[in-house]
Amino acid sequence: MEIQELRTHIEKLQQRSIDEFAATLEERKKQERDWGNFSRDTKNPHAIPGQTNETSRGNYKWYSTTERSMTYREEWLKKNVPGKVFIDYACGNGDNAIHAAKLGAALSIGIDISDVSVHNATEAAKAEGLSDRCMFFTGDCENTGLPDNSIDAILCSFMLHHLDLQYAYPEMHRILKPGGVVFAHEALAYNPAIMAYRKLTPEMRTEWEKEHILSLKDVRMAKKWFNIGAIRYWHMASVFGAFFRKVPPVFKVMMPVLNIVDDIMTRVPGVQLMAWMFSFELVKPRH
Repeated sequence: MEIQELRTHIEKLQQRSIDEFAATLEERKKQERDWGNFSRDTKNPHAIPGQTNETSRGNYKWYSTTERSMTYREEWLKKNVPGKVFIDYACGNGDNAIHAAKLGAALSIGIDISDVSVHNATEAAKAEGLSDRCMFFTGDCENTGLPDNSIDAILCSFMLHHLDLQYAYPEMHRILKPGGVVFAHEALAYNPAIMAYRKLTPEMRTEWEKEHILSLKDVRMAKKWFNIGAIRYWHMASVFGAFFRKVPPVFKVMMPVLNIVDDIMTRVPGVQLMAWMFSFELVKPRH
């Protein structure tokens, strides 16, 4: 499919009525949409009773320790994005799609069930002067409405656990070109301490999300549609660095040491399953 033809198709998706789109969603997806609108709406931070942006983002401190996995993802993007048609699944405020455009994507697309997120992403691309190479639309990642064989690369950044993979995997397979690739970055569902933390912080997650943290079983499920590429495990000892993030000199010294410990532990079979996160690549067969 030619890029201009794909652009025209996305423009039609952009023109859909948001209210009509929302009315087609099943209840769990409506909850995901409400959560997305709540967490991305800086003008109305109390859109969900009993919630504030502060409580929903209480776990952000842990992400200060994720440099190694984010660097790995960055290298994947540099390899797979330039000159390609890229889509960020659940694009949020558009940071990854805008970054992909800067890396040289021929067309960088963002889809999100939250219309607030899509509005924010569209405005951010305009501010960066990248509207000519970035397109955002409100949609369902399990049923995108995109044409068959139209996408080269998909980024799933901490969002697959929001989806029903029985629908998400075949949809990604459908829209990817033969040889197209998916990079997924997710929390891992084995460490008892991490799972207990999730149960103790239910205000940070939707009802669906609480019960659908990914495991290797979910990766194996993808074999029906994809070849499985590299699987990597991330962040065990390094997580403890979060306790020192407010003391920059100590944090700066500790993190390299903790990352070295991680490099060793995350390569040991069995032990690696205690990691906080993992990443994996899916490849659509060429034939």
